[in-house]
Amino acid sequence: MDDMVILVSNKLECKILFNKIKNILNDKLCLELNKKSRYYPSDMEIIFCGYKIYETHILIKNSNKYRIKKIIKKCKNDNSKSINDFFSYFINNFLTLFSSAL
Repeated sequence: MDDMVILVSNKLECKILFNKIKNILNDKLCLELNKKSRYYPSDMEIIFCGYKIYETHILIKNSNKYRIKKIIKKCKNDNSKSINDFFSYFINNFLTLFSSAL
């Protein structure tokens, strides 16, 4: 994965870090940042890897909530599955979803 979010305490620190990353990518790896790469104020919501990241907390995106609810509903409606199968199925799907955010 080549996406990243870095949280810093002030705009100056952010600019310095942004330029360092840009220079390292360019000088050492011969890569360039995408033109839409930029920094945002800390009070803005950042949507990244299925999560909404705020300055003070992180929430799962609504689309992922609906996906998890759909998985749970599907398992509940399938009468042939035991409760252990249900939780195993749910946890495996949730971990797959969660691991994409790491």
